[in-house]
Amino acid sequence: FLHPTRPHRMTELEQSQNAASAAAAAAVARLKDVVTAREDAEYAAMQARAEAERAASNTDYFPTTSFSKQHPSTRVATPATRQRLANRLKEAEIRAAMLRKKELEVQAEAAAAVAAEKEAAAAVEAEKEGSRIRGQAALAAQAALAAA
Repeated sequence: FLHPTRPHRMTELEQSQNAASAAAAAAVARLKDVVTAREDAEYAAMQARAEAERAASNTDYFPTTSFSKQHPSTRVATPATRQRLANRLKEAEIRAAMLRKKELEVQAEAAAAVAAEKEAAAAVEAEKEGSRIRGQAALAAQAALAAA
């Protein structure tokens, strides 16, 4: 005593649950990638900041002698070098900020995808429960008819 349209409806719900699961998995993987990229960008910015600060504080003047060739830390950073390092720092900070923003967006997408997956799973469970109840009602109806 099965309704002929029920199995098709069931597979449809299960298909949407499978699609939702795949979408959630992809969103979570994308989030992991963005988090890694953001961490890398922040590390690069930290290194660029250290270099720029080192160049900015390196204002002592030593002529380029054999001593300064052997000990490059004693050489003065030229204004051009300081500017280049400052630009690199600015670019690194912008990239890190953009990736932080992207991470928040992808985080929201992943949360929505996981919620949709839970909703699809709940729909499948509700359908199974409903068909179980319908089956019990049909059995009860048959028993009542048999008893009549």
